[in-house]
Amino acid sequence: VSTQSTGSSGINAEYGDFQQLYILLRSNNMPMLGGLMVLAMLGSCLGLEKVGIIHMHGVLEGYLDHNNFRKFIEAETGIPVHLVNAYNYAASLTPMTFQVKDILPRVKKIAAQYDKVIAVGYSQGGLIWRGMLEEWDEHNVEMFISLASPQAGVYGAPPLAENFIPFLDWYSKTTIYKIIYTSLGQSFALFNYYFDPTHYDLYLEKSAFFPALNNELADVEEAEKLRKKNNFLKLKKLVLIGGNSEDVIDPWQS
Repeated sequence: VSTQSTGSSGINAEYGDFQQLYILLRSNNMPMLGGLMVLAMLGSCLGLEKVGIIHMHGVLEGYLDHNNFRKFIEAETGIPVHLVNAYNYAASLTPMTFQVKDILPRVKKIAAQYDKVIAVGYSQGGLIWRGMLEEWDEHNVEMFISLASPQAGVYGAPPLAENFIPFLDWYSKTTIYKIIYTSLGQSFALFNYYFDPTHYDLYLEKSAFFPALNNELADVEEAEKLRKKNNFLKLKKLVLIGGNSEDVIDPWQS
């Protein structure tokens, strides 16, 4: 993984090839190896300033599933790691807009203890972190590490699911999207970032979270879009981690 720092004017990030490492990240050792990834990226955030890490878990899992990550980082670096205890397991299916709004005040309280914060989001947690960063004026997040998170959305069926349900990807793109883009479909978080480029107008009209996150909505004032963009650009480093062995997020490049 390589990252570049551009100072206060913006962000630049390079996307490396992590196939072998990503296979390990998706294995049962993910929290420990994820810790190794973060260790390699902490240098610019350390020094005399007080630094903390805030980690947001993914969909259908809980904060304690990443406890090995916390233990390893704290033992090796002495940097405190806070696992966000919110929307665990089935509750992680709560619509994303509600999650971002509810989790942000909790994260602000944690961040207030530090000069700089390193944000780590795994899978859906990376989208929650991105949503919080856009909404958070004057944040002190120095680095955002997105681990296997669909920052460009998902389209079609997860490759893993097709192993059990043949033609699911085809049905998703020809039929199931009609259900996803309804009030019922949008009541589940994992459909809030379903991005169908072949039905873009329907996506803009019905998707409850992703178009707003991407600043795609025409009825939102330009000043508000600029505020969210500038909040995100306050990051000094952005790290995007993914690999072509991905069996859940489709396309994996997201």
